[in-house]
Amino acid sequence: MRDINTVLIASDNLEGLEWALEKAVYVEHFTGANLEVLEVIYNYIQETPSRLISEEKMTAIREQLISSEQSILDTYARRIEKRVAQVSSSVKWNKNSTAEILSYLEDKDIGLIIKPVSAHHRIRDYLNAPLDWEIMRYSHCPVLISKDQSWTDNKKLLVALDIADDRHTSLNKAVLEAAVAFASILDAEVHLVSVYPDMGQEVSNYQVAVDYVAIKEDMKRTREKLLKEAVDLAKIDDVVIHVHAGPPAKVIARLAEEVEPTITIVGTVARHGTGKLIFGNTSESLIPLLQGDILCVHDVDN
Repeated sequence: MRDINTVLIASDNLEGLEWALEKAVYVEHFTGANLEVLEVIYNYIQETPSRLISEEKMTAIREQLISSEQSILDTYARRIEKRVAQVSSSVKWNKNSTAEILSYLEDKDIGLIIKPVSAHHRIRDYLNAPLDWEIMRYSHCPVLISKDQSWTDNKKLLVALDIADDRHTSLNKAVLEAAVAFASILDAEVHLVSVYPDMGQEVSNYQVAVDYVAIKEDMKRTREKLLKEAVDLAKIDDVVIHVHAGPPAKVIARLAEEVEPTITIVGTVARHGTGKLIFGNTSESLIPLLQGDILCVHDVDN
């Protein structure tokens, strides 16, 4: 994980912003990063026909809405400005919040985005992904999905690795680098988890004549060995290793209930075309399942 020189707190509303700002302050104290707050707003009054509202009045309304929201952001910024080296805020007007935030990233050295979590509504999410899903998919830097809670004193990280898949070698490397960084920032205990397939039902359905128990034990031992090697390579101390069978999102969510991590760190990949409308990857499906925050990390080679 590269150095965090600037933290961007970005959203399309004010919900959860205070929690996100407090976490940004925490990161700033460890990294010295500049803090930038961006809110993207839009009001459908903008689409009122010009025969009903003149362009001049429409411009005045838009400017008033932006000014009012900027005043609120400035109030939030003033609450923390004495505790950090630098904090700035801005309000942008755009119907497409994702495009505005991603455009904001293009010319800036943003090392981390903190995104207050959006509301999730199950089926609707697959057809019209909330802003946090979109930012997770397309941001070039790690994205912390911040929920409405503080980072407690007993801090823990739950770090998910697809350790046995060679296609995810560079992604696993990025996830581990993020784990090392946030373990230092939070002085947190680290839990590593890898999940392998539970093929019991398929084996039963097709009456496959194999030593299923032995195969499962072999898959588990292989992942435990690979995780230990990864820990040694990343030089992470005081690590607890977990290897379980089952669907990744459900296993990670169940383990999170036991561990109660401050942050769950997962790798994520961008999806394109119809795939992004139908299939959510593990990190996306975890958002409504976990109580703690989620740090989404991208492949270092992409």
